Amino acid sequence: MNTSSGTPIRAIDCDTTVRRLWDYLDEELESMPYAEVEAHLRDCVHCAEHFSFAQAFLGAVNTSLQQPQEAGSLREQVLQTLKAEGFRAA
Repeated sequence: MNTSSGTPIRAIDCDTTVRRLWDYLDEELESMPYAEVEAHLRDCVHCAEHFSFAQAFLGAVNTSLQQPQEAGSLREQVLQTLKAEGFRAA
């Protein structure tokens, strides 16, 4: 696999992808590691599920932070938002 500049993208494994996932979501990776994570997420269903949950989690945190604090703790608000989006507590 190559980038638009012709530089090959190194294939990475699931462990590496999951470790880089939060930096990827925060857009804090350099261009090559970003492309490596993106390529892996495109091809790996297991890691794509982690990615979907991480996106939903960040969305739930952002939504919860916009709600009045008297509605409950941040933890409770995040759990309620995730539940409303179809995720269940383990």
